[in-house]
Amino acid sequence: MSMNLYFETKDGVAMVDFPFQTPTNLTYAVIEEKDNTRRLELIKDTLISWEWDYDDIHEMLIKISKMLNSEHLQLTYM
Repeated sequence: MSMNLYFETKDGVAMVDFPFQTPTNLTYAVIEEKDNTRRLELIKDTLISWEWDYDDIHEMLIKISKMLNSEHLQLTYM
């Protein structure tokens, strides 16, 4: 069974999908890392290894950064 990242609202009322399905090893690495900058680096490295287009990586990192830094969302996994 794979483990995927997602966000919960801090009040626990709703789940928000992570922008893409994450492999288990990335999920665990991102969850273990407490620094959002480092989390984004791990995600970026993965997207580069998947040969994503630079512009698509940039857009994805902006989207994820906003979610990670939201005062209403909390990163978790299942």
